Amino acid sequence: MVLDPYRWVELRRFLGLLESGAMSLSEIARETGLDRRTVRKYLAGEGPASPPRRASNGPRQQRVIDEFAPLIDSMLRAEILMKATVIHERLASDYGFTGNYQRVALYVQEARPRIAGEFGITPKELAGMHRRFEVIPGAQAQVDWGDEGMILAHMGIPKVYSFHMTLSYSRDPFCCFITSQDLQTFIDCHRRAFPDLDPRKVKDLATLSFVEAKANAALLGPPEVGKTHIAVALAVAACRAGYLIYFTSLDDMVRNLKAAEAAGRLLNKLGTYLRPSVLVVDEVGYQPLERAEANLVFQVISKRYEKGSIILTSNKMCSEWGQVFGDEVLATSILDRLLHHCEVISINGPSYRLKAIERDTDVA
Repeated sequence: MVLDPYRWVELRRFLGLLESGAMSLSEIARETGLDRRTVRKYLAGEGPASPPRRASNGPRQQRVIDEFAPLIDSMLRAEILMKATVIHERLASDYGFTGNYQRVALYVQEARPRIAGEFGITPKELAGMHRRFEVIPGAQAQVDWGDEGMILAHMGIPKVYSFHMTLSYSRDPFCCFITSQDLQTFIDCHRRAFPDLDPRKVKDLATLSFVEAKANAALLGPPEVGKTHIAVALAVAACRAGYLIYFTSLDDMVRNLKAAEAAGRLLNKLGTYLRPSVLVVDEVGYQPLERAEANLVFQVISKRYEKGSIILTSNKMCSEWGQVFGDEVLATSILDRLLHHCEVISINGPSYRLKAIERDTDVA
């Protein structure tokens, strides 16, 4: 069986799970609905490292993405390093695009070097360019490192890096210069960007002792105070330490579980959220859940209890979770299992969106 490029990309997402032993070929076959021999062909041994191509049997059929290709090209001409995720979200929200992200990503992969060539940018120059810190209003803030080279070599400092943060609502920038890219520096930079954060608690979490103990971490506070960034930093540290990580928003997890339940594949899909050593659940509380949806969340939490760690972020205090899950009893059951072995960090302070409004008002 020859997979089309989109199914090939979806299947290749399971390569890390197969190599780590978290999933077997048979489990991946059941999860994807593919034959086990097809899974082995593309994931085991010397599988193809690029999407397979079928031999042409006539004129090429019109693809969903073709109608939007000129629009994507214009976006890349305006910002050559714009991420495929940003392009996909803009197409979906502003232009009615109904295709999935992989269709956009595959097209952008082909189009970016072509558009760069129009500006005389070589592939080598394209690979070395700094990325513009582009985020969609309402999405989480973006953090990136910059390599500033040997600008202080004359002072005995061999390497200088820059830490950049762009906040989504306010577009408030933060930048500082450092000489290391390790986790401690990452946390220190966040502390400088978010002065209301207690660094001692984060440093304790950064030791990953809670992961080893199969305990949990909860990052609570209002929007735009750095919860997701800390969760991602902890997840990256755990990944580097050899732990299997899975990141999801609560909304995505519930949607995927509901779809699997409707298809009669709930047990298989639950495995996606039960196998990792660390499950990161972002944005708990941003949308209230129906009782059936809350029950699905309860299954994940209860099955992971004392078997794996959860890092979650929420804009709601624990006392407000009854509103989130639509049932006080169910919320209490979830909290009992989450908080029994859990480090809770409350991050206070105003959102950077409000700070920007106050700043602009002062200027006016």
